[in-house]
Amino acid sequence: MIGIYSAMLPISNKRADTSEFVGVQVACREFVKNLAQYSPAGDVGLFVSQAEVEQTRRALALLQSVDGGNTDTASVWEFEQIGEAIQQRDITAFHNILAPQLHILAYIRSKFASKPFPITALTHGFSVQPVLYEFFTRYLLTPTQPYDSIICTSNAAKCAFIKMIGHARESLEATGCRIPDRPCRFDVLPLGVDINNYQPQNRAIAVRQLGLPPNKVILLYFGRINHLTKADLNPLLLAFQNLVEKHGDQIVLLLAGNATPVEVVSIEAFCRRLGIADQVVLRPSPSLLEGPLYYAASDIFVGLSDTPQESFGLSILEAMASGLPVVVSDWSGYRETSEHGRTGFHVPTLWGKADDEVALFSPLINWKQDDLHLEQSISTDLHFLTHYLDLLVSNQDLRKGMGDAARQHCVSNYRWENVISQYWALWNELASIATSRQHPEYPSTLPMGDQPRYFEAFSHFPTRCLTTSDHLTITERGLHAAKTPQSMIIHDEMRGVLSQRAMIALLRFLRFRKSLKRSVTVDELVVPFGKRYHFSPSRLMAHILWLIKYGHMTAAQQT
Repeated sequence: MIGIYSAMLPISNKRADTSEFVGVQVACREFVKNLAQYSPAGDVGLFVSQAEVEQTRRALALLQSVDGGNTDTASVWEFEQIGEAIQQRDITAFHNILAPQLHILAYIRSKFASKPFPITALTHGFSVQPVLYEFFTRYLLTPTQPYDSIICTSNAAKCAFIKMIGHARESLEATGCRIPDRPCRFDVLPLGVDINNYQPQNRAIAVRQLGLPPNKVILLYFGRINHLTKADLNPLLLAFQNLVEKHGDQIVLLLAGNATPVEVVSIEAFCRRLGIADQVVLRPSPSLLEGPLYYAASDIFVGLSDTPQESFGLSILEAMASGLPVVVSDWSGYRETSEHGRTGFHVPTLWGKADDEVALFSPLINWKQDDLHLEQSISTDLHFLTHYLDLLVSNQDLRKGMGDAARQHCVSNYRWENVISQYWALWNELASIATSRQHPEYPSTLPMGDQPRYFEAFSHFPTRCLTTSDHLTITERGLHAAKTPQSMIIHDEMRGVLSQRAMIALLRFLRFRKSLKRSVTVDELVVPFGKRYHFSPSRLMAHILWLIKYGHMTAAQQT
């Protein structure tokens, strides 16, 4: 039996047409459903608190009645029954679907197991400061075994997780703690997608059912709409403005995903400012049942990520399974799930060492604000974003060919049946290693962690990183902002972090250098602007990266 540890199984007891899930909840919900569907009878045990037993059983029944999955093979156990279950059943492994917290499973194994078995845990997002202690310090102080594994959903996530462990180790050892090496494995297994629920459908019917404008090329963003914790959509709106100048009213941008009223007001105001409000459709409360219809009604999927929290991208799988070409950020796991030039396009991303102040104060501020500060220094190339979208808008045959390739890519690599088979293969491999091993003991005290080093851990996520030798050039948008500073749009939460006065000065300096037909390197700005505005190199870099993100300047590597 596979034991699934879950402090609370992330399956809502609401109806599926009114639920408000986020990515992690959807991933866990689908994992449990398909693990039960594709595992041998009686081989999945869900362990929850006594108060959650009935809710979990109702949630499993709801999955079966609404989604049609077979969850009868899953049994529900109280935590107080863990010892009984381990003694009665042959445990292949214990798995944590919610977070990479092996210490909980190690505790279960040390207290109740008469023979060793593997423990595994799945990573989701892990870039925020509060998890330094919960994930990484606890990991270092848990005596893991060669048959234990942290399972990452992408190679990018695996690399970042190992870096974060290294940072935590350095911090602890600097205080005199002696941290032994841990033999735990790091394996990469993807999440999956329901290829029957997400598949090409009659587009005209889907458009009509959702009340969308007919006879338009529809570009879809589907995901949580939150500039604090998901993605800043303003650069996408800037690129769409460029497309409207060429294609007029033949295109529509559809933004669908859970959004707060404040977020809706902000996006609508930005669209009016750009003159594209009539061609942007905002749907802030799509249901799970409507999800496949939004993909079916659309022609192109756009998935942009600018946060280290994003390590995989479920919506990309859903779009590809639905037969849509995908235009996504060349970022983290996004670049691993789709294929550039075959299933769609990867848009180059840029980041730089701009996290010194963010990291210094991260233990003191809300992690969402922390995430926003990082996000505002990570940019997606507006030129290539506009170019790739234009190629697909202009060429129906290209859309069809890439959409078909995307569907086949999903069927071959990400159908849940294959993903669950990979999990079972890993668990069986680890269990075979465990059979000859001794059962370990575990510590009871854990020290605290330290401040994060975001850029060091996640610098491999973007296409490339901005360097001090890069040449900066002002754009037409930047020239306009230098002349009319009020046209510069800055999120309210960033006004105390970004100096508009300094950025206008930067743009005007670049404008002057352009008049002399000379570019400027980042390094040339460090001393004069650092002295004038009391900027550290990291803070100056944050301002430059924001200007690049919003299309006010471009950066080119030295040739």
